[in-house]
Parts: sequence; C-alpha cells; structure tokens
Amino acid sequence: MRFRKAAVIGTGMMGPGIAATLSLAGVDATILSRNDENAENGLRRALSQVALLGEHGLTTRLRAERSKDLLHASSDLDGIVPQVDLVIE
Repeated sequence: MRFRKAAVIGTGMMGPGIAATLSLAGVDATILSRNDENAENGLRRALSQVALLGEHGLTTRLRAERSKDLLHASSDLDGIVPQVDLVIE
C-alpha cells in the first residue's frame, strides 16, 4: 500500500524532519501542533531542512522545490487526521 497523505503530530526535535523526509519522497505532509503559531514554526523548520539538503547536494533541486508544495501546517487535528493515510506521532 502506498500512502499519499500523512500527518506528523508534533513540532519538537523530530516532527519537522519527519515531515520534510516524507515530502521529499512525494508524500503530502501536514505538521500538526496544538496551536497555529507552533505549527507554522514547525513548517518553517521543515522547509529550512529541505533547503539545507538541497544546498548540500543531498537531494535534487527539483525534489526540494516539489517538496515545498507538499508541506503544510495546521492545528486542526480533528480535521486533518481523518483525511490522511498515515499518522506519525
């Protein structure tokens, strides 16, 4: 089974990196947090990690660009979780 959409709960040390990795693999990934501010901070960190990988040649420029469109942030746990194929906490 291939999953197309994922939710990553948490914006601590691992959440943004997991979401970034999923997006680089072509998965639509939403970072979930308790409030919008933390969710947006997690999204910024994930985007920064993707950019860093691209700058150091650890992913292709095209893949890094595509992943930007696949990363999202939300605080709507009840609205997002039923719409995804995979949830990671």
